[in-house]
Amino acid sequence: MKKVFFVIIILAGFIINVKAQKLKPGFNVDEYIELLKVIKAQFDAGKKHSDFPRPRHCKLLYSSKEGKLKNQWNLWLRDDGVAVISIRGTVPAMSSWLENFYTPMVPAQGIIAFSDSVQLPYKLAEDSNAAVHAGWLVGMMSIAKDVETHLKKLRDSLGTKELIVTGHSQGGAISYLMTAYLHYRMKEGYLYHFKMKTYCSAAPKPGNLFFAYDYETYTEGWAFNVVNIVDWVPQTPFGVETIDDLNPVNPFVIANNVISKLKFPKNIVVRKIFKKVKGGADKARDNYIYYFGKKLYPHIEAYMTGLEEPEYFHSMDYQRAGRFIVLKPDNDYFNKYPYRVKDIKNNIFLHHFIKPYMMLAEKYKAHKLQLIKTR
Repeated sequence: MKKVFFVIIILAGFIINVKAQKLKPGFNVDEYIELLKVIKAQFDAGKKHSDFPRPRHCKLLYSSKEGKLKNQWNLWLRDDGVAVISIRGTVPAMSSWLENFYTPMVPAQGIIAFSDSVQLPYKLAEDSNAAVHAGWLVGMMSIAKDVETHLKKLRDSLGTKELIVTGHSQGGAISYLMTAYLHYRMKEGYLYHFKMKTYCSAAPKPGNLFFAYDYETYTEGWAFNVVNIVDWVPQTPFGVETIDDLNPVNPFVIANNVISKLKFPKNIVVRKIFKKVKGGADKARDNYIYYFGKKLYPHIEAYMTGLEEPEYFHSMDYQRAGRFIVLKPDNDYFNKYPYRVKDIKNNIFLHHFIKPYMMLAEKYKAHKLQLIKTR
């Protein structure tokens, strides 16, 4: 009898806890639409007028100062007590764009040395083969401690236990990395545990396939990248996959042994073709690392004096990560936002801005509601 009573008490506690939880797994289009309003309000901060709707269910608690690469984040509180970290994307400043172009990969575990006295450790994946975008890692780490400080204050003052991380464009890319950073900070006991959900919006690719594998093991059902299929930004950065990017147990490791067993002159021809194909990809990768890494670093350091050049990962194999929510334009969309080169030559971000994403999100919502009605 005592055992039955004990089980009932445990089940009751579980049910109460589930009901108290505000965040649910799965993509919620209403959540995303509210977050688009939060993101736009952050971009429009300081403007006297905006024709974009304001957030209805979120209140701004804190707005950080701009960093040296113009990174900035806000802390919002939803009506139901869920905290929202919104990370601003690229702004019209050279330093902000340099962060995007600083594209070589760095290991997903390491230390960012902002100076001799400020060296911050980070962990974004457990796999030693995982790597991420150098510029966005520097941007993320420049705000990471401030984010942690305010999350701790929020837990201590309000008892907040649920959190959304969001951002559009560059802000979405950094949201990937911030999610990974906070996950491991919580896992290793450096930060209170928060139930965390992520809405990247129009985000480019954050790192390599092994980072994506790691990210997807703990975010399944809780992290999304919302993408307009005619937006080119989520297709970047340019990726180059080489044989070195494959798992070490693959047939190409013993390719020379196999080729050497072929009869003459077939072995000579096949070896030449193999060398050319492999060499072309390797050269492209090395050029990206050299020009967008070693050559660009001094320009980054000019804004962030004292930043130590990181050790670059020997890869440029950028891959998409997490679950994608695909927004597909229709004729109404194209009437408002044309999809022709001559129409966008003076506005290359026509399909990347928040307004077209809002239009497509509203259409996505209407479509889902229609499906429900017809069932």
